[in-house]
Amino acid sequence: MDITLAKLKKEDIPSLVQFPPKSWGFNLAAFAEENLHNKSVHFITAKYRKELTGIGNIIINGSVGWIGNMIVVKQHQRQGIGTRIFRKLKEKGEQNKVKKFVLIATDEGFPLYIKEGFIPVGYYNFYSKPGSLPDMLTRAVKIPPEEMNEVWKLDQLITGEDRRIFLSRYASEVWGLKNGSGLEGVYYPGYGTGSVIALNEAAGLELLLFRLQNNDLTTVIPEDNMIANRFMKTQGSEVIMQVIRMERPVSPKWNPNMIFSRGTGYAG
Repeated sequence: MDITLAKLKKEDIPSLVQFPPKSWGFNLAAFAEENLHNKSVHFITAKYRKELTGIGNIIINGSVGWIGNMIVVKQHQRQGIGTRIFRKLKEKGEQNKVKKFVLIATDEGFPLYIKEGFIPVGYYNFYSKPGSLPDMLTRAVKIPPEEMNEVWKLDQLITGEDRRIFLSRYASEVWGLKNGSGLEGVYYPGYGTGSVIALNEAAGLELLLFRLQNNDLTTVIPEDNMIANRFMKTQGSEVIMQVIRMERPVSPKWNPNMIFSRGTGYAG
């Protein structure tokens, strides 16, 4: 079969609307539109006779590369297309000096990633929408541009990644909680489904509640954050899907107990 790999083009984006499963709760077309010219995001497509049959992307955060949105349309699966896209994305990461690759695996993609040397390191839980929420005002304030360096430092401490380039497009609206010693946590409402990270339980739950009050998109939380998972269940939410975080090589730098809502929630 004559399958060609190429960079994503603007005219390809409308075809992406139906690509992700509904359970992902992720607008791939909007993500591609936002990041088509983002220097830290690289898309690879597969085409058969000019028809888009597959896609994947890598987000490069310094020395860490996130591979995601690995999708091949059903009628072209099991033909090696996903493997070709995956290896092309890895090659792109290596060209950009990526030392560690991370991804989120669905059941369909798991065998490929194991074959490629990736190791499971944790799980993410996807939650249904909560019932009624506590009526609580937040102490969160918008972070002004001159204080964004403090945000980037907190973000890198918690995620183990230098995400400044990728997240800079969402910096116009970042909410934070502060105490006497500095920033406790932040919420990026414009980043994917709304990312929340925090140094402590109180700040994390307050920002998670603030997110839930203003955002009805799918909430995705690392299983290791027991506090956040317990909170979601007390609000009437149920786990509707669980996916695996995989890495190559494995590194202990990230702090899943400080991630109260994962921004993108995409898998592959």
